[in-house]
Amino acid sequence: MLAWFALYPEFGTNELYLSGESYAGIYVPYLAREIYNYNQTHKDDSPAVFMPNLIGFAVGNGVTNWTYDTTPSFVEMGYWHSLYSDSLRKKIQAANCDYGGYAQPNMSAICAAYLVQFEALVHSVNIYNIFGICYGTSDNPALEEGTQSKRKSFTAKDYTPWAFVSDEIKAEHGLVGDSLPPCTFGNPIMEYFDDPDVRTALHIPFDAATKPWEMCVGAPAFNYTSLPQAS
Repeated sequence: MLAWFALYPEFGTNELYLSGESYAGIYVPYLAREIYNYNQTHKDDSPAVFMPNLIGFAVGNGVTNWTYDTTPSFVEMGYWHSLYSDSLRKKIQAANCDYGGYAQPNMSAICAAYLVQFEALVHSVNIYNIFGICYGTSDNPALEEGTQSKRKSFTAKDYTPWAFVSDEIKAEHGLVGDSLPPCTFGNPIMEYFDDPDVRTALHIPFDAATKPWEMCVGAPAFNYTSLPQAS
């Protein structure tokens, strides 16, 4: 961020607000804390040392605690919005299903089977807004294809891989494969960030080592610590 302000010093006096959604519930607060600590460390060094003018941050639909967020919260919310039946709810409760934790380490085989049933029932629901409308130029904008994107579509699993049981578990219970759910339409964003004029303005090089911008990039292209360190 400091390097960005060095490239664009005309924005240095602007108020800075950090925002994001989903996994930003983890990295936005951490970034805000780092900026705050940096500013506190250098509060007596101004104006020799530049300090971002951090005012606040906002997170929508954020993941903040793996014990309660993502799959546990979706299963809980789904019941109270009539997305699945009382009978499945009672089975989940009777089995004391624990869908919490990154990659759901405490999930039993029977609870995995119930989660597969739940996923089948909500497979066509917009996971981000169950009452939402998909906006676009056609009757099914989520299926529109761009002309510049390396990838033409994304599934809900691409956006929220932690919210789905493994393909192996699905295969065991006869549910294999994913289709594009409503409203997961990221092509315009990818086309924008891969536009030559935008790349030039953002100082993104045009070389073989710099790959096209994609909505979701996993290991080994992007390795990071997914949970806070004990220290």
